[in-house]
Amino acid sequence: MMDVNQYLGIFLEESREHLQTLNRCLLDLEHNPSDLHVLDEIFRSAHTIKGMSATMGYTKLAELTHEMENVLDLLRKGTIKAHQEIIDALFQCVDKLEQLIEDVTGGKDGSGVEVSGLVKKLTALAKGETVSESTSPSVKNIERISVKSYFSFNDTETKVLSAARNQGLKTLEIYVRLREGTVLKSVRAYMVMNALDELGDVIKAEPAVEELEKDNFGTEFRVAFVTDAEADQVHAAVINIAEIEAVEVQNSDAQLHVMPEDLQGYSEVQEAKQDEVHGASPDKKAKGRQLLRVDTDKLDSLLNLVGELVINKTRLEQIGISHQIADLVEAIEQMDRVTTDLQSVVMKLRMVPVGQVFNRFPRMVRDLSHELNKEINLTIHGEETELDRTVIDEIGDPLVHLLRNSIDHGIESPASRADSGKNPVAEIRLVARHEGNNVLLLVEDDGKGMDRKLLLRKLWKLEWLKKWNLIE
Repeated sequence: MMDVNQYLGIFLEESREHLQTLNRCLLDLEHNPSDLHVLDEIFRSAHTIKGMSATMGYTKLAELTHEMENVLDLLRKGTIKAHQEIIDALFQCVDKLEQLIEDVTGGKDGSGVEVSGLVKKLTALAKGETVSESTSPSVKNIERISVKSYFSFNDTETKVLSAARNQGLKTLEIYVRLREGTVLKSVRAYMVMNALDELGDVIKAEPAVEELEKDNFGTEFRVAFVTDAEADQVHAAVINIAEIEAVEVQNSDAQLHVMPEDLQGYSEVQEAKQDEVHGASPDKKAKGRQLLRVDTDKLDSLLNLVGELVINKTRLEQIGISHQIADLVEAIEQMDRVTTDLQSVVMKLRMVPVGQVFNRFPRMVRDLSHELNKEINLTIHGEETELDRTVIDEIGDPLVHLLRNSIDHGIESPASRADSGKNPVAEIRLVARHEGNNVLLLVEDDGKGMDRKLLLRKLWKLEWLKKWNLIE
C-alpha cells in the first residue's frame, strides 16, 4: 500500500494555492455571474482538491468538493443561475475547506469538522430550492454554548490558582469561537488576550499561546483565567471583539485537577509522534510559510554555504596576492564573478511577491462590506513587488488593522456618501511600490478622513496629562 504521508507537504501547499484561486474566482463570479471562464477555473480547482483529498484519504474534503462540483457543473451548463445564495454557499464551502485543511495541518484527518449541513445545503441549491438561513449563526445573535471542564493543571499552575482563590479571586474557564473564514485568526486571539489582561491574568490557553500567535488553530480556543470580575463582565469584554461568534464563561473553582509529573508533557510527546508520522511539524506546515516547493531550511543552509564560499574566496585572494601567484589571482577573479552571481541568485530566492499577502484581502473586504452594509471596491497595485519572506510573514497583521480601520471608521455608509455628493461605492487602494532601496506599502481610501479638531483636542489632552506627570 502506498504511503501517502510523504506527499502531505505537497498536498497542503497545493490545496492552499487552489483555495486562493477559489476565493479570487468567486469574487470575480459575484461581479459577473455569467462568466463561463471563471466558472471553469473554479470547477478545476474544486476538482483538483477533490482528487488530491480522495487520494490522501481525507473523505470529508472529498465529499464537500464533490458536492461543490455538482453545483458548479449545473452552473456551467446553465441549468441553474449563480444567484447570491449560491455564491454565499460557495464562499462558505471555501471557508469550510480552509478549516479542514488547517485540521489536517494540525496532524488530524478532518473528521472533527462538521460538513453535513453544508452538503445538504448544496444538494438543495442544486435542485433549485431556496435554503432558509434562519438557523445560521449571526454575529449579532450570539449563542451561548455549554462547555464541560476542559483543563488539567500541573503543580505550578495549581499553586497559582489556589493562591488566587485564597485571595478571593475567581477562576474562570472561557471558551471562544471565531466566525468561520476569519482572516488572520491570531489577531483576534491577541485581541481576546488583551481584553482579558485588562480584567485579570491568563493562566493557561489551549491551544498554547505560541500556537495561537502562529495562527495554528481552527476556530476555537479556551482560556483558564483568574479575575475578580464577574463572569458577565468578562463575557461582555470578549464578545464585543469583531469576528467572535460565540463565548462561554464558566466558573471552574471546584475543578482544579493536578496532572501527575509523569504525565506532564504527554500531549507534547503525542504531537511529536504525529509530526514524525506526517513528516513535518505543524510549524513547518502551517500557512505554507515554511514550504515553497523547496524546504526553506535547505534554502537557508544554501545561503550560509554561499557565505562561507565568499569568505574562503577572500582568503584565497589574499594568499594569491601575498605570494604573487599570477595564475591563482586570475582564477580567483573568475571565482569572484561566479560567487557574486551565486550570492545574488540565492538572495533572490528568498524574495516573495507581496501578492501572497495581498490576495487575502479582497475576500476580507467583501465580507466586511456585506456585514457593515457598505459598498467598497478594493483595488490592488504592485502585488508583484518582492520582499524577503521573513518580512512577508510579519506584514499581514498590520495591514489587516489598517484595512479594518479604513472600512470601520474611514468609509461612510452609502447614504452618507450620496448626501455628500460622493459615489456610494467607496474606493480603497492597497499599493506596494519601490522607493529607492525601500518598499512602501500604502492603504488609501476616499472616506471622510480624520477630524482635525478632534485630533488637536486629543493632542492637547495628552500634553496636559504629561504636564501633570500622569503619563510618561
